[in-house]
Amino acid sequence: MQLNNRYIAYYLDSGVALEQAMKDTQSIGVPDLGIMKIRSFPIPLPPLAEQKRIVAKVDELLARCAALESKLGQAQVAGRQLTAAVLHGAVG
Repeated sequence: MQLNNRYIAYYLDSGVALEQAMKDTQSIGVPDLGIMKIRSFPIPLPPLAEQKRIVAKVDELLARCAALESKLGQAQVAGRQLTAAVLHGAVG
């Protein structure tokens, strides 16, 4: 079966993979997740075309998130500048 490396990376970064890893770590101290456990993780593998579609959608959503974070940062800066201007006007 063909694999899209970015699909695998997105899957491994997902909450599903994290839950699987946490479920399979058992220790009192520092959790230990051995390579044999990692190799046994089930990874859903749709056909390559579907993997590519999923990667494209995740990329699109991540780009939207980045744009929203940028706008939020700009709004926070503008808010701080407005607050400073109002305070300066009230004091000055």
